[in-house]
Amino acid sequence: MSDTRIINANAETILVVEDEVLLREIECSILESCGYRVLEAESSSKALDVWNQQGEKIDLLLTDMVLPPGISGLDLAKRLRDRQPRLKVIFTTGKVDHNLDDATLEQMNARFLQKPYQHNDLVQLVDDALTPAAA
Repeated sequence: MSDTRIINANAETILVVEDEVLLREIECSILESCGYRVLEAESSSKALDVWNQQGEKIDLLLTDMVLPPGISGLDLAKRLRDRQPRLKVIFTTGKVDHNLDDATLEQMNARFLQKPYQHNDLVQLVDDALTPAAA
């Protein structure tokens, strides 16, 4: 089942969707140490369950592109953005031949982070995604 850990009640909320337990725990730990509220799911179906319970509170989706049986990370992001168009999205994958192109990223106002990545790269990308652009 999904786990919710709250560090700062005023912080942005991030839904982390990653099927590799250790990697998901590391991502959540890093984000929590930065003061974010973190919700987690190990599959797209679990992510949809979390969304149905807490979707209005979620500011950013951090999802692996390849998830266990069910919908892909890309399809999950499209579904959730249909429900909340302002949702920020960061895709991750270890696959070199992923099917995510610059046009798709731009259309979804999403970002991409290739695995493996450094702690600082994750933190910077999340911060950039959640920081409003200067007018």
